Amino acid sequence: DSAISNRSKPLCDVPEIGIGNKPIDDGNYLFTPAQKAEFIQLEPAAKAYFKRWIGSEEFINGIERWCLWLGDCSPSDLRAMPEARKRVEAVKAFRLSSKSPPTRKLASTPTRFHVENMPTRPFLVIPEVSSEKRLYIPIGFLKPDVLCSNLVKLMRDASVWHFGILSSAIHMAWVRQVCGRMKSDYRYSSKLVYNNFPWPQEVSEKQKAAVEEAAQRVLNVRKEFPGSTLADLYDPMAM
Repeated sequence: DSAISNRSKPLCDVPEIGIGNKPIDDGNYLFTPAQKAEFIQLEPAAKAYFKRWIGSEEFINGIERWCLWLGDCSPSDLRAMPEARKRVEAVKAFRLSSKSPPTRKLASTPTRFHVENMPTRPFLVIPEVSSEKRLYIPIGFLKPDVLCSNLVKLMRDASVWHFGILSSAIHMAWVRQVCGRMKSDYRYSSKLVYNNFPWPQEVSEKQKAAVEEAAQRVLNVRKEFPGSTLADLYDPMAM
């Protein structure tokens, strides 16, 4: 028997996937809608610096969370926002108190994240953890005005073709065999699952068009149910 081991790059000629953003902020930059509203009341100028925050849970279940992203904030704007500055100071103190030298070093740039992955064009999101009860992992495209957490995988330069293959029964058969588990849920990894996946080779234009058409149909059907979350749409009984 041969075992599959972690690969640092994809086996085939496809875009690499990486994790989203990893703040190391002790929760200081993350807000529920109510917390965000309260904060903006205290600090109206901060409104421009809030972005939607998406992890696996938020992506699949349509949960609304927000992130105060001050990495692009100018020094003069930050100085004019005392409440935001308090958050930055709290992050700095939290990082300085860490036992890890790399984390302590990050205290010198407290408005930045430890890992930053912010595509400038629409990108594909794969939840890291999802229920094994679903026939497919709910994946999808997001626009760059959203920030993703490190609990999802991002593919920049993703096409409808990539979406189609990753949403296919073949890819799911691979996932069920290869991926790790959290309890019994799928834990999708880039090094083990994605990088080892044997993508179809020598695909004809006709075959590629058929996959893209089917993939686009999936995206179109989702749009017909704007009030339904991906958890609703991918529930085996409801789909």
